[in-house]
Amino acid sequence: MKSRRSSGRQRDEDPPEFLIDRSLSQVSLPAALREVGLTVRTLAELYGEVRAQAVEDTEWIVLAAEMGWVVQDQAARKPGPYVYGVYRDRITRLWPKHG
Repeated sequence: MKSRRSSGRQRDEDPPEFLIDRSLSQVSLPAALREVGLTVRTLAELYGEVRAQAVEDTEWIVLAAEMGWVVQDQAARKPGPYVYGVYRDRITRLWPKHG
């Protein structure tokens, strides 16, 4: 797995790599993205089918952030907008505050 730790993207760089959450299709969505030439990973591919069902969101989101992967999950469909901070040891909702 290669890492994209640089935050600045240049035109001649490779397209972003994606990590698809278990809440989305583990077959049709990755296949469609791969069909257009994108690099896609699923939680099942990374962790194995059984572990992928139990892995905590904080674990795989931190991994994605460290690798520079774009995360695709169902959170985009939930009410919002929300702003989250992704840290090595936690994910924190920054805005709006809870409560």
